[in-house]
Amino acid sequence: MNKKIKAFTLIELLVVIAIVGILSGFIFVSMSGATNAAKDAKRKSDLAAIAKAVTMYSIQNSGSLPSTDTACNLCSDSCSNECTDFYTNIQSYLSTIPMDPNGTTYYTYTYSGAGPSFTLSSNLSNSYVYQFDSITSTFSILGYSSTCVSGGGLICTETTDGSYVINTYTYSSAPGSTTWQTPTGVTTVEYLVIGGGGGGSAGGNYGGGGGAGQFLTASGFSVSGNLTVTVGTGGGSVTAGNQSVFSSITASGGSAGSLMTGGTSGNGYTGGTGSSSIPVGGGGGAGSSGNGSNNHSGGDGCGGDGGIGTASAISGATLSYAGGGGGAGSSIGGHGGTGIAGGGNGGINTSPNGGHATAGTGSGGGGAVNAVGGNGGSGIVVIRYLHP
Repeated sequence: MNKKIKAFTLIELLVVIAIVGILSGFIFVSMSGATNAAKDAKRKSDLAAIAKAVTMYSIQNSGSLPSTDTACNLCSDSCSNECTDFYTNIQSYLSTIPMDPNGTTYYTYTYSGAGPSFTLSSNLSNSYVYQFDSITSTFSILGYSSTCVSGGGLICTETTDGSYVINTYTYSSAPGSTTWQTPTGVTTVEYLVIGGGGGGSAGGNYGGGGGAGQFLTASGFSVSGNLTVTVGTGGGSVTAGNQSVFSSITASGGSAGSLMTGGTSGNGYTGGTGSSSIPVGGGGGAGSSGNGSNNHSGGDGCGGDGGIGTASAISGATLSYAGGGGGAGSSIGGHGGTGIAGGGNGGINTSPNGGHATAGTGSGGGGAVNAVGGNGGSGIVVIRYLHP
């Protein structure tokens, strides 16, 4: 009995070939991007090593630098427009002159007699120029257009941390909201969003401290187009803080000081509580990493400490944010929880107003002794991304 052998039709073969081609294209693009990133990382590392060697040469030679008439190429072997005698001058500080990973181009050294000073340059994979300037001792990428623009009552400050760019938004005036445009070539970012801290309580005899604004952070967050940035204000006396926003991320404001015990953590951390039982102190507001202390008992009249804040190194330096405000006391006010400058301290009989939290921390304000509760600190939005 004859068996009929089934074979692929021409259309089926063409479909399979097309699918394989598309998948191969994805793999090629992914590998190409990874290769370019690795090459650019080497270029940046090489320029840092050369800059260090030239700086050490300058220190050992009374501020003088390897001099050239014009911009020249750095190479260990002969090359066109070579920096004559450059390697001879710095070989004590650098064993070999690094070469661009493409193998066909060189790093450029430019000497200026004014100062004297020098620059080092390299072409990156995206055609931008990576440059070190000895006058400012900083690296920068020429051709890159920053999208860190102040406006809408917010101040945007751009800094760098190695290969990363950091955009920090802080509150200046109403309305406190603007738009951040995703830079060309950026697809993911790391963010830190903190709501405004709650104000200290003026209720009872000894007010509770304000709660910290909500602390939210993550990396690998996908971005594109124009994204909303809002920085929440801190709450005034007995007033909750306002929310901060980055794109779809919303950090609630901290609650105002209230009630009778230490605050607890939550979305927009809860304020501490006041006390109407003299001389029992007010409770501390909750911080982003811990609850506030309960109001002290036993007649010592001390205010509860605010809850501790949370550390973040997103800005390039490790700082703590979002500490709770201290509760008021008859003799000793509660300390503000750890923050950049901590939450506001609680008031005491001889200085009844609650202490204000530092702006840009999202920390809670201090509780007051039948007076005015301290203001919560305004929030902050920080966006960090790898330089395109």
